[in-house]
Amino acid sequence: MQYYQNQVCVSYKELIEPGILSVSSYKQFVFRNRLEVLQKGGNGREALIAYDSLPDSLKQKVRKVYGDNIKEQALQSPLLKYYEIDVKASDYFSTYKLPNGKFLSEDKQREYTANASALNAVIRLMEANRTMRKSMGGSIAIGSVYKDYIIPTLQSFKVSWGHTLPKSERQLREVIKNYNGNAYESLISGRLANENAAKVAESEQHALLRRLLSHANNFDYAQVMMMYNEVGAVNGWRKVSRKTVENFANKNKLLTESGRRGAVSFETQMSMQVKRRTAGYPMLMWSVDGWDVELLYQKTTENKSGHSVTTYHNRPTVVVVLDPFSKYPIGYAVGTHETPELIKAAIRNGLNHTQALFGGCRYRPRQVQSDRYGGNELKSFYENTAGVYVPARARNAKAKPIEPYFNSLNKGYCQYYNNWSGFGVTAKKDNQPNTEYKNKIRHSFPDFKGVCEQVDAIIAKERALKMQDYIRGWEQLPEIYKLPWTTEQYLLNAGIRKPRTNRLRGEGLVVEIARQEYRYDSFDIDFRMNMHTDWTICYDPEDMQHVLAINADASLRYLLKEKYEQPMTLSERAEGDTQELALINRYNKALAETIIATQVKDFELLEGVFQNAEVETLSKMLLVDSMGQHKQQRSKAIQNAAKMLNPAIEDSNNQEDKSGMDYNEYLDKKININDYL
Repeated sequence: MQYYQNQVCVSYKELIEPGILSVSSYKQFVFRNRLEVLQKGGNGREALIAYDSLPDSLKQKVRKVYGDNIKEQALQSPLLKYYEIDVKASDYFSTYKLPNGKFLSEDKQREYTANASALNAVIRLMEANRTMRKSMGGSIAIGSVYKDYIIPTLQSFKVSWGHTLPKSERQLREVIKNYNGNAYESLISGRLANENAAKVAESEQHALLRRLLSHANNFDYAQVMMMYNEVGAVNGWRKVSRKTVENFANKNKLLTESGRRGAVSFETQMSMQVKRRTAGYPMLMWSVDGWDVELLYQKTTENKSGHSVTTYHNRPTVVVVLDPFSKYPIGYAVGTHETPELIKAAIRNGLNHTQALFGGCRYRPRQVQSDRYGGNELKSFYENTAGVYVPARARNAKAKPIEPYFNSLNKGYCQYYNNWSGFGVTAKKDNQPNTEYKNKIRHSFPDFKGVCEQVDAIIAKERALKMQDYIRGWEQLPEIYKLPWTTEQYLLNAGIRKPRTNRLRGEGLVVEIARQEYRYDSFDIDFRMNMHTDWTICYDPEDMQHVLAINADASLRYLLKEKYEQPMTLSERAEGDTQELALINRYNKALAETIIATQVKDFELLEGVFQNAEVETLSKMLLVDSMGQHKQQRSKAIQNAAKMLNPAIEDSNNQEDKSGMDYNEYLDKKININDYL
């Protein structure tokens, strides 16, 4: 329904689509002039029929389909098409601050937003229908449009929209004019905009009170009152009471707290804090921190006089690597005190634990958080082992999710042990253990090894309790966030680097670590080509089966495996010994073939050189025989070298049968590889 030529109209579609008239019946009605068609259809126009010209029977059908408020629909529908809540206006009025420093009331915000939304609809309608005057009859003045359509329509929406636009055409057009010029601000009442707030100048009295309250000596209210009144007496000020000082202090606490308590207290207690949600998946973040475990152990040392002295107040330090996803202790390491080496050991424990959790492959976290202990040494280590390193803000325990976790371990596990030391020094005395009883049973306290076993048991229980949820979370983690690590990458970035270098020998790379000798080797021929290189060994003391050998600038890297020990006697041979021996035989055969191939290539390259006239004498001395031939001698030399280098070429059938000491003696007689390297 809509207005056209100042009449309520129903469109052709509104009659045909719901079945009020069939197409043929419509044509018959028009042909017999029983319907007044105000606008013919075609060329993008829609046929409009005057509602009042419809027979009563058709009017009844129209009202049955569209309702009885046909006129109201005609008034509303065009303007409603362009109406929507002006969100920008709502934001503007909600943040608008008056000169007195106050915001607009919520009622005024809603009123002004409704006015802006209604004005927007009127302006859009007028802009979209430049030909409205023509569609309304052509000769009708624009004032009639306001009077006969816009104002009645706006008034019909006054309650539902909540606007307060004027009923007068002149006033409405003036409002629209100002709105087009000054937008939202034009709708704010001048009475409110010109309201001036009473400005209270900061007095000397207030300044003095704030200065005294923020003093580093942290004076109490009575002391502040006394000093203020002394100054006030000289300046003719009225005396203040202690209660007045207290009330003033409460109102100005934000301005004085940093002076009384210090910057750290202000930042943690008064300044705005960041609220963060916990990680949604495992391995997105690890939080690292040291914990002085509330478990006592006894330690015996010698004093300066050489007497044994046993102390019972000692507590171990545990570095815990916590995944905030489910408060899962992914890694840990126990020591007597916190050191960079202990922190690295905890990280390595976490990386190795991922190998046990996630199908045999190590994974590194995407982010590591820690305090700033350890300086650049630990900073580079964190950056190597994680995708991103984010240190926690200094002196801000709230920034680390691991701090509250230690309290839960203390209360949930440590408190049940007889050697429990209690809560922190700031805890209530009523909650602390009976020190008299602890002193009586101190001889039963475990030693350091025993307390380490207690910590191991605590972490094992924590992991068992949370492991299934942790693994399920890992399975849901998108693959793009998973960072797998090979053993080579792990040892290079997280392994311990042996200070002294080693060189490869025939027996392999002989490495001494923690006063224990290990032998490592590789089946990569290129590794043996670098026997002249000084190798730095990267290792993990928890898994000495593999180490990584790197040169000075790490441009060469070889993952070495601990050498397999063959029995000396045939009687002691076990399953797997033969296979391991065969691997070495095949490797030595391939090594010999590589050397032979190199010699063949060298002979071919030098052949042209020795044929040069300038080196004819040297050529004969080195290459020709008594018949003046050198090619045959070259071939024989290559064949002899092949036989010497590779016993398999001489007798491949017998090689696999040689074993134990007999086979080692056989090899010693046939070849000395060092002569050809």
